[in-house]
Amino acid sequence: MTDESKSHPKIAVLYFANLTGNEENSYVCAGITEEIIRKLSRIDGLTVVSRSDVLPCRNLDVDTCEFGRCMGVDFVLEGGVWEATAGMEVVTKLVDVGKGRDVTTARFAISAKDILAVPGDAAVRIAEILDIPIGPDQRKTLTRPVTEDLRAYEQYMRGRELLSLRGVKNNETAIQVLESAVALDPGFAAAHGSLGEAYSNMYNYYDSDEGWLEKIVDASERAIALDPDSVEPRFNLGIVHFHKREYEKAKATFESIIQLRARYYEGYRWLGIVSDVTGRYDDALRYYEKSAEIKPCSVEPWLYMNMTYRRKGDIEAAKYAAKRFLEVGIKTLQIIPDDPVTLSRFSVIYTLFGDRQKAYDAVNRILDKDPDDGLVLYNCAATFALLNDNDRSLECLRRALGSGYKNIREWINSDPDFDDLRDTEEFRTLLSKFDLLHGG
Repeated sequence: MTDESKSHPKIAVLYFANLTGNEENSYVCAGITEEIIRKLSRIDGLTVVSRSDVLPCRNLDVDTCEFGRCMGVDFVLEGGVWEATAGMEVVTKLVDVGKGRDVTTARFAISAKDILAVPGDAAVRIAEILDIPIGPDQRKTLTRPVTEDLRAYEQYMRGRELLSLRGVKNNETAIQVLESAVALDPGFAAAHGSLGEAYSNMYNYYDSDEGWLEKIVDASERAIALDPDSVEPRFNLGIVHFHKREYEKAKATFESIIQLRARYYEGYRWLGIVSDVTGRYDDALRYYEKSAEIKPCSVEPWLYMNMTYRRKGDIEAAKYAAKRFLEVGIKTLQIIPDDPVTLSRFSVIYTLFGDRQKAYDAVNRILDKDPDDGLVLYNCAATFALLNDNDRSLECLRRALGSGYKNIREWINSDPDFDDLRDTEEFRTLLSKFDLLHGG
């Protein structure tokens, strides 16, 4: 490791494998994995790859060190869950990416009740191995179970599993089981936070009824009251302010998050987005550059920088950002070649380099694989717009908006991908139909 890595190591946690022989136990594996990620994220001096970044690799046979290099981390934690005589056995393995070897292996023989302690114990053990000091108070926080109610914890794990699967039906079922979890244990902060996330997913991707906003606020505020140091519920509140067009409140919320967790990627990314939609392009670029520093494995910051430079009219800088997108993205596709969101972003970038055939190949492959995802359809619409294939662009956009992916008023009205389509009657009529047109 470099001196910087030694003082501030980076780690990714792969989803634990279900080796019990019973598919029903997949939710246990997901629950343990995500809780370890959540616990590790609270350790000062440790940078943790987010759940959303490792999720596409779930159930894939990936080379651990190759994955770690792609993610730009020093260590990868992997593990599995087996059936055992008295319950289950969880085995974790910490891999040093640079040296290509295991650092340590730990085994946890667990009964049903013991499962509550595994994430905290694993997080503390990793901190000790990496020589990251943990004070008595933080140790107590990390090892404290999220709930004492096993039934509530089971519902919570099932809810987290459903959220990871995406799709409106899975999200609706996640809401049901998470509401059951907080009914069983009203003091279960993490379950309230996850419920806020599920409500947010409904509003953002599937159903733009503003009634969801009140539910997001209620669940998130309950989570914060129970766990004042929690970041994710604050993030959900910032998103609510954004959708209400309360941009200064959104900015203040995201700033408060990075005060709590200095290297919280989503905080910087959304500060960039808020700056973008309010025309503060130089501020946006600074936030996106910080995002790229925190998450060097992600194409997102370079995609946003490309669009911001195009808004500014700086074509050379936009081309540089697109080039960096390709350099980072190719590494990602080597690990997860069929991830539809990444592919849909690639299709946009291909058009900027004039590679029409690659753009068409990518977008057609995406639409065959995942034809109903709102975000994917939006990116495909952007690609077709850049290809001057207006009919297909409008069709993908119509399907994206029809699927519930409608909370994009400020973004779509300034997205440079649609510059050549924006003033057409068909485009304006479509946006007006979904109440997305500025002044509409």
